[in-house]
Amino acid sequence: MDTFALPNISNDYKTNQPFVGAIHPSLRQLNDYITRKFKHDFVGVNKIALDEYIEMTKQPWSDGRYYLFGQIAIGLDVQLTNELLQLAIDTTMKRRSEYGIPYNRAEEESIAHGERVYRNLLYLLQKYYQHPYDLMEFYKPGGEYMTKYIEESCGAM
Repeated sequence: MDTFALPNISNDYKTNQPFVGAIHPSLRQLNDYITRKFKHDFVGVNKIALDEYIEMTKQPWSDGRYYLFGQIAIGLDVQLTNELLQLAIDTTMKRRSEYGIPYNRAEEESIAHGERVYRNLLYLLQKYYQHPYDLMEFYKPGGEYMTKYIEESCGAM
C-alpha cells in the first residue's frame, strides 16, 4: 500500500497572510468552499469524498456524523487537522492488520473504495490550501488572466 500524503499548509497560512478560508476547515467548510464559493474554480474536480461523507451524515443511523476513512465518527463541523487525518490513517492501518486479508472480492473492493474516497479528501484539502496561490498566480501582472485581458483589450482597438 502506498503512503498517504497529508495536506501541506504553506507557512504563509501560518503567518496570518490573507486567506479566504479556514486554516483547518471542517467538511462542511470544505464543501461550501469547493461547491459554492469557488465552484467555478473547481469544475471537473473529483469530489467523491464530499459527496459520500456528506451523504453519510444524512442517513438515519449516522446521527449526523460520517466515518473518516471508515473508522472515526465525526461531525460535519469538526476541523480536519493533519493530526486527525493521521489518526484516521493509523486507526485504519491498525484495523487492517488486525483483520487480515479481505475475505472475498466484495470486501476487497469496499476497502479499495474507502481508500479512494479518503485519498480524494486529502487531495481536495491540498487543492483548498493551494487555491489562493493559484488565484494570485492567475491574476498577477503577467499572469494568464491579465495577459489575455490585455491582448483582448489591445486587439479590440
